[in-house]
Amino acid sequence: MKKSFLLCFLFICCISSNKLLSQTTDSSSINANASYSVTSGVKIYPNPVQDVLQIEGLDPTVKNIISVSSAYGKIIFQSRSSGSGSYSANAGKLKPGLYYVTIKQKDNSILLRFLKE
Repeated sequence: MKKSFLLCFLFICCISSNKLLSQTTDSSSINANASYSVTSGVKIYPNPVQDVLQIEGLDPTVKNIISVSSAYGKIIFQSRSSGSGSYSANAGKLKPGLYYVTIKQKDNSILLRFLKE
């Protein structure tokens, strides 16, 4: 309970300052050398989503790690892009609510949010 509360609190604080200083699923492993961004050339649509979430603007030269997490910071699923500039995520089985997409590219990460209807 304390660990999930701490992660949720850190996540909300980082979003409100528009910079993610650390991102982790385990509070003991923080990567201080990585840079995080809330805005970028990456776009997701449709928002709100019903079935399939489209992600465009990915760097095709890098295998991106894409993860979807709940508003509480729990990772729902994680995948690697196929080296193309776009990715399709199946959001049909998600419960309605607020979710976050984190895209890790080399030493930086991009955070985007979406609603599931």
